Amino acid sequence: MSLEGTHSFICRNKDCINCAEGKLHYKATYVQFTDRQNSCCSSCDWKLRWESDNQKIYFLTHPCDKGEGNQGSVYKALEVNSNSKGFDTEKIYAIKFLRQTPDVDTFNREIEGLQISRNSGARVPNYIDHYHPQQRASNGNASEDAFLVMEFIEGDRLSQKILEQTQENQTAGNNEIFSREKEIFGYLIDLLETLHLIHKNRIIHRDIKPDNIVVRKQTQEVRNFTNDRKLYLVDFGICKHLATDSNTKFTLIQPHTPIYAPPEILIRNTPSSQESLDSSIIEFTKDISLENYAETRDIYSLGITICKLIYERFYKNSQTGQLAYKRYKPHDTRWNNAMEEVRKLAPNIYCIVDKMLRYYPDERYQTAIEVLLDASTQAWYTYNQEDFWLLQEKFLQDAHNCQIPKTKQHEIFLQKSWNKQLDRIL
Repeated sequence: MSLEGTHSFICRNKDCINCAEGKLHYKATYVQFTDRQNSCCSSCDWKLRWESDNQKIYFLTHPCDKGEGNQGSVYKALEVNSNSKGFDTEKIYAIKFLRQTPDVDTFNREIEGLQISRNSGARVPNYIDHYHPQQRASNGNASEDAFLVMEFIEGDRLSQKILEQTQENQTAGNNEIFSREKEIFGYLIDLLETLHLIHKNRIIHRDIKPDNIVVRKQTQEVRNFTNDRKLYLVDFGICKHLATDSNTKFTLIQPHTPIYAPPEILIRNTPSSQESLDSSIIEFTKDISLENYAETRDIYSLGITICKLIYERFYKNSQTGQLAYKRYKPHDTRWNNAMEEVRKLAPNIYCIVDKMLRYYPDERYQTAIEVLLDASTQAWYTYNQEDFWLLQEKFLQDAHNCQIPKTKQHEIFLQKSWNKQLDRIL
């Protein structure tokens, strides 16, 4: 695509007359190009090009679906080819503009989290490029907003899939279940594989929820969900690298999305509530405990996500319809009722999520590989011992060595997984 002619790109000037007032996703405006350095909004004269620290030039084409979050906004983008001064339309990127420019260490933490996770084999976007005003002098951008450039994952957020399936169920007269239990098992195992790989490299995501999971669009050749690993974990903006972080303790203010955060995080951030708490949970709010049980935080958040897939109204106030997310006590009637619905709708997966969501961190699964082994074994036995559920080679040794007590079913499942890998070699 040439730079010559008229093209539609996004102006991020919130005061532009062509932008929706009060919105963070700005309306695309048509621009007559003269050259790539001076291509401006035809309405407000803001520059539409964004230059990275590596001197690459990007133009924003569309807001990404559900791309606006607490940390910033995400857009599809094209890069200017420095040789032809045109666009390579085969390469689409995702650019995340941060709502508030963080310090360099915090900014680099997100980049490091993405790079380490990607190199581990986890399904996360590939980091491409970035801009931070403290790392490079003014480069002529319209604002000093920091941004990250990443691989664009074509697909919908898992939250959108939940909404669409809920609407379909309501049309069909079924207001309860999201989808087949088998498909949800596939989603759980898919995400556990990624979670184990990032945890193995001491990365804690700290914000797992449907909005931060992308269901990659499948090709027409792929018709069965069991043929393709398709869930990507995105937005590492509040991740923590336990191995190298200069602050060995957890951050004083724990970033979180309330409904997906475990009790010890909610309680730590709501000191006034502690008067009515069971005293035994207070011990888990201390830095040393939060670090010792760090992986259980992501496991809990993933458990809530799976419950939302099974039962869209999970843990909502029946009268207001609002999320009843403040789980401050171990004995909560509303919570117990919600879990009972999960048990009815997905009995085979219930025993897994029940342990993922224990109130006290030391009673949950301690590692993602433990959950992966339990969930894969359960799915294999439930669904006719299909080969799809057998563990991949890169997870086998870790599953064999994990601390969960092995049952006879575990041992048979692991042996079948080893045999499958040997068959492939031979």
